[in-house]
Amino acid sequence: MASGRPRLRWAAKARVSAAFCLAGAVGGTGLYFSNLTYVRAGDEAARSAAAAQQAAAAVQQAATSELQVPRETKPTSKLQAAADLAGLLSQSTSDRSALLQATNDVASCGPLLSADQATIQQVAFVRRGLLTELTSLGLGSYLPAALLSDLTAAWQSSQQADLDYAQWASDERSKGCTQYDFTDTSYGAAAEPDVQASADKDAFLALWNPIARKYGLPTYDASQI
Repeated sequence: MASGRPRLRWAAKARVSAAFCLAGAVGGTGLYFSNLTYVRAGDEAARSAAAAQQAAAAVQQAATSELQVPRETKPTSKLQAAADLAGLLSQSTSDRSALLQATNDVASCGPLLSADQATIQQVAFVRRGLLTELTSLGLGSYLPAALLSDLTAAWQSSQQADLDYAQWASDERSKGCTQYDFTDTSYGAAAEPDVQASADKDAFLALWNPIARKYGLPTYDASQI
């Protein structure tokens, strides 16, 4: 029976603690609801910041891992060549997502403005790595030359636009950010390579998507790569 006493004393203490907790909860209800609007606003900002940070982290991981691993084998069939190219395109979609997150944040003078320039520069760095790997994969024996040249031109133009957008982010941060300031010189400089990249992507995808469907690989539109 002696062994039951500590449990009884613990139970009694638990009931007293619960009573105090209940009283505190009731007393704090008004404070909770009075601050609910601020909590929700804070949560929304936190979610936006977290999403942008995750996108930037994904780009950083790709830059420091996947693109630094050299390919040791060349494709030996059209299917393998298409699958290798599909891998690069998949990485490009992640970069595109990070770029959109960062440029939208710059435009709205968002919470990650201080990091947006570095994020966009990292996207440009990864694109350069994709271009290097596209050349080194040796896909020309199995995939149309026009397809590869269109993709190369698209990523080159995209990289130039990325660098201009990165400078725009720097401009907005240094001079005091103005929401939706599209009159900035660096933002304007990105327009021409951006338009050219879109045209080259359309030309590439007109050749890629039929191949992708044939082999059960992902298809894309220009806004995704």
